Amino acid sequence: MGKCVFLGDVVLPLVAFVLSIVYHDPRMKEGFFMPDLTKEIAAYNEMQQELEAKYTGKWVLIHNQKLVSAFDSFEKAAEEAVRLFGAGPYLIRQVGAPPIVLPASVLYRMVRG
Repeated sequence: MGKCVFLGDVVLPLVAFVLSIVYHDPRMKEGFFMPDLTKEIAAYNEMQQELEAKYTGKWVLIHNQKLVSAFDSFEKAAEEAVRLFGAGPYLIRQVGAPPIVLPASVLYRMVRG
């Protein structure tokens, strides 16, 4: 498995997207795929006060609207997410860091194949 790249204090739903490109996820339609993380983000928001009390600065992995675990680094969270859930979807977020909105050009890319 390749190394994960640390991108700073960013909400990173892109992990599943990038992995879907690498593995040519069959859920891709017309060459585009972006996982729906609405439920995971809502779960994070519901847990936010508790997470900030226990895990500020840590990276949390949320899958199926449940906290899987907290990690010291994004790399460790991503490695565990891939090991457990493959291409996802799942949410990896640093507790206490503000979400960063990425432009659509970063979120989507054409896949040929």
